[in-house]
Amino acid sequence: MNPSPYGVPLKDAQFFPFPRVVRCCLANLISLLFQFTALLISVPFTDLQLNQKGIQNMQGFLYLIVTEVIFTFAYNVFHTFPREVPVMLREIGGGLYKPGPYYLSKMIGLVSVKP
Repeated sequence: MNPSPYGVPLKDAQFFPFPRVVRCCLANLISLLFQFTALLISVPFTDLQLNQKGIQNMQGFLYLIVTEVIFTFAYNVFHTFPREVPVMLREIGGGLYKPGPYYLSKMIGLVSVKP
């Protein structure tokens, strides 16, 4: 009988639903965290008026939203590169490629994948 990814026979694999459950709960937790953050950021800007101060507050709010979105996706990069530095240094030292093409291809690869 072929072993499953868990290292047990397939007939016993039904007792290992843990990764799927964790992924589902983690996705719900992350969604809830994003909703809470959005509520926390937007509540102070609920009663804006159409005067100079209100317009400046709206511009600040839009700036805050843009920076939060950018940093949300930038955190993936902060976690990805340190794990890959040893492999990258070995391959650059071996003359496989230079750092520029590595970073360019990594950025293209990260843009095309959903976080």
